Amino acid sequence: MEFESALVHVLASEGGYANHPGDPGGETRYGITKRTARAHGYLGSMRTLPMATAARIYKVSYWDACQCGQLPPWLRLAVFDAAVHSGPAQSVRWLQEVLGVPVTGRIGPETVAAAAGRTDHQAVINAMLDLRLAYLQRRKNWKTFKKGWTNRIEKIRKISNNPLDF
Repeated sequence: MEFESALVHVLASEGGYANHPGDPGGETRYGITKRTARAHGYLGSMRTLPMATAARIYKVSYWDACQCGQLPPWLRLAVFDAAVHSGPAQSVRWLQEVLGVPVTGRIGPETVAAAAGRTDHQAVINAMLDLRLAYLQRRKNWKTFKKGWTNRIEKIRKISNNPLDF
């Protein structure tokens, strides 16, 4: 899966403008927090954050930060979506734990090689998503966002485990 296709799936979960009082990210548009937008030089209203700006932020701060383009296509969406939702370092830690490589929170040659060498794609994806779900269940705002988070993870599981999507 390439960035543009993965972004479509992420945006389907992230939606448009939101400012939910239970969300520690605060004000967001397309899932980009105000803090992240400001860090990337966007100074306007979050209600009018351009899609092109959001896409650039997603590419640089999540896709590229996790070296998704270096990972096997079958793994990219699961890693990217987890990075968007819980941060790149956390996403990579889940991946590394599942792959059995040193857990550093940064993608390097050892992680890329371990992923490329795996043939049990569904098992890797399912284990990573299970770790992600367990992590979210421990969050203090789990009860508020339980349904949406669970649905999001199950959607990623279904898409990522369908080889026809790649």
